[in-house]
Amino acid sequence: MNNLSLREKTIMYILVLVVIALLAYLFGIRTLNNRNAELQVELQNLEQRKADLDALKKINEDTKSSIATLRDSIVAIEQSFISDLKTENAERYVLDVLEKSNMPFLAKVDSEDVNMQAVVMADGSISSDAIRCKRINIEYATTDGYEVTQYNLNPNNKGEDGKPNAAYINQMIAATGKYDAENHYGYDEFISALKKIEAADPDCIKITDIGAKSTHGYMTLSASVDFFGADLTNRLSEESDAHKNTIYAAWTGDTGVDTKGGFIGMPYKVDNPDSLWNGVIIDSSEVSGFYERPFAAYLSNARFTKLIAEKGIETIVGGGIPAGDSDAAQANQDQNANNAA
Repeated sequence: MNNLSLREKTIMYILVLVVIALLAYLFGIRTLNNRNAELQVELQNLEQRKADLDALKKINEDTKSSIATLRDSIVAIEQSFISDLKTENAERYVLDVLEKSNMPFLAKVDSEDVNMQAVVMADGSISSDAIRCKRINIEYATTDGYEVTQYNLNPNNKGEDGKPNAAYINQMIAATGKYDAENHYGYDEFISALKKIEAADPDCIKITDIGAKSTHGYMTLSASVDFFGADLTNRLSEESDAHKNTIYAAWTGDTGVDTKGGFIGMPYKVDNPDSLWNGVIIDSSEVSGFYERPFAAYLSNARFTKLIAEKGIETIVGGGIPAGDSDAAQANQDQNANNAA
């Protein structure tokens, strides 16, 4: 090395530096450049992945919002139906509104189940859920303005002593046949009551039929009130307490009535010491004449009909209190209670 000239040594150093630079490039800068390129590609991939995930997150949030909105809609629909639709509650509600609207003269009330179409799913299958409809049919009478009205024996023809109230009876007789505009009502009250009924819950109460006809100088008014409920197998919500406690979904009739001696169906004579009707016999007009009695032999029914015509139902059952005399029935109940005490 010492024998080399200065020129040769310089060339040698330059070559060594070139080799070192080449090696640095090959194993340093070039490797870093390649790694940088790889990282740039990876960064782009990650940014694209993030963009995809952000879009998916937005879709997920939108989906969650749509699910919540749909759930709220389902709950609102569920709450619009009566979940426990009972005839006695709906019927009592209708009669109560009519009575409070100064329309007490009920002539007829009955109920029926209305067949509803099955719920068809999008795939054509029949849903296990079902809509229910209970129809309450009512018939009321207006007044004529010429006769004195009486509702549930109010005003009573008898005084507090149980004897006929001669003054009131004479007043009633004198007023009969004389037109009193204030005592001629019914139609406006009937329409007003129906509006109140339907306005109570327009989602589940509908007036589906209304009629009025002239009847011997007064009007007979009729209407059909439909109450809608639903049988839901996969209900998302519980019926609200406010809805369950509404007058049409819960019983709101008299609660202080002694029903210990209650009965269903009027027999020829009530024989039950616990009943307020004890000793009361059926109205003779209900049994006078030949009526088909599916349980009785034809000859026996014919004989029984003849006995009623000849002797009267009172004689056959051993006497009793006429059905129309509720005061006598109450007095009889009070007497029985005193005897028992």
